[in-house]
Amino acid sequence: MLFPNLKIAYLSGRTRAYVTNGLPNPEPYAFESSFAPRWVIEDQIKQTNNLNYNPTNGPVVAPWLSWGPYLWADGTAQRSDGFTWQCGDVFASDGTHPDVNTGVPKVATQLLAFFKTDPTATPWFLKKPGQGAPICSITASPTNGFRPLTVNFAAVVMPGTAPLRDGKWTFEDGEFATVTNPVKIFRTPGLYHARFTVTDTNGNTAQRMVAVKVNAKLTDWISSKFSASDLLKSEVSGPMANPDGDAFPNLLEFALGLEPTEAEPSDTVTTAFTNNMFTLTFPHYKYAGDAPLTLEVTSDFVTWTPLTVIPSEDDDPVELLTYQEPMTNSAPRFFRLKAQLIPTQ
Repeated sequence: MLFPNLKIAYLSGRTRAYVTNGLPNPEPYAFESSFAPRWVIEDQIKQTNNLNYNPTNGPVVAPWLSWGPYLWADGTAQRSDGFTWQCGDVFASDGTHPDVNTGVPKVATQLLAFFKTDPTATPWFLKKPGQGAPICSITASPTNGFRPLTVNFAAVVMPGTAPLRDGKWTFEDGEFATVTNPVKIFRTPGLYHARFTVTDTNGNTAQRMVAVKVNAKLTDWISSKFSASDLLKSEVSGPMANPDGDAFPNLLEFALGLEPTEAEPSDTVTTAFTNNMFTLTFPHYKYAGDAPLTLEVTSDFVTWTPLTVIPSEDDDPVELLTYQEPMTNSAPRFFRLKAQLIPTQ
């Protein structure tokens, strides 16, 4: 191991390249380099390839790995934060390495925004709070909606005893902004924490965070799961179709966070009877915005009553929900999971 005393590592891919051969990282390899950090973090989550973080499973060799800033962009095609790589941002001699005058500052600006806002970096990167620090508040509008979601962020900053130097935003997806009131497009479902840090010329800072939830629609999910030919067949890709032959039609697969073309195992929904307690557990895709999922119970198949469930495990974007009740000698009770499609604009 090259750095045995390292406690935290931030991983990122490389920058844009304007060549396709002849160098170590031409396109598309420059773009694909971000898969390597993804695989390393995935291995740590699964505790494989000697990337154990849990002391109960042996020596800890990877205590913390995290995504760093996302440095790549599709050339002059703007990312959702407006960032681009121009031809002049890389050395003309190799078309790969960032130019000292324009490319290197772009990388440095992203790195600075990340370290000034990431909650694992700010405790050691920023100056400890002191008297005369600036004060800030931030807002986001909207904070909830369907992808692609355009959000207007705004910061109100009051300087302390020193003039303000800069303000940095990050959005928990590798992107950033340096303007006070950025506009950001979220294209992938998830819960994002937009963070803002303002710094004055004395190094004093103020930090704020606002959460934004981006939901998915069933139609988008279906389009991402089926081929073009299958999308023309309602018996395959329709909401009530069941192409994999398991117990879950596509609509319910969406709400549960399952795969519509892979038959689910019988223990996807589990029941247990322990210590005179009945327990029912099932998965839930948290960002199924137009298909709310409810657990209901009946004794006569006429009146169905919704039940309260609690999260027992969160493996974002899918959580595990649990319902429990004491076992009694009353009338039989029958349970069902209900996903109801809600029309959206």
